[in-house]
Amino acid sequence: MPVDAAPAAETAQAKRTYTATLTIEESTSPLGEVTYVARSSPLQDVAEPTVPTAFRERMRERRQRYVEERAGGEMWAISVKRQRKLKMKKHKYKKLMRRTRNLRRRLDRN
Repeated sequence: MPVDAAPAAETAQAKRTYTATLTIEESTSPLGEVTYVARSSPLQDVAEPTVPTAFRERMRERRQRYVEERAGGEMWAISVKRQRKLKMKKHKYKKLMRRTRNLRRRLDRN
């Protein structure tokens, strides 16, 4: 083994990447004292892709990660009455936007 081969092997480093989410919470006491609390999610090992992935593939993976993160949360069911109320609210807003469309366009021109 040549003399220069040993130091070259020692200098080669293994690189690993991790991700975590950092959440900082600010709270103010009645006396006006501000305190900060930091929390982080567990580290997750990230596999480094060797070949660039296609856009659609990245979007599919991102969507899959989002669905998996949401799966742990709770689902809240809302009543039919509230659903109808929200639908009506949306309908009225869209109707207002339709009625005032030309006015908003004219105001944007000036």
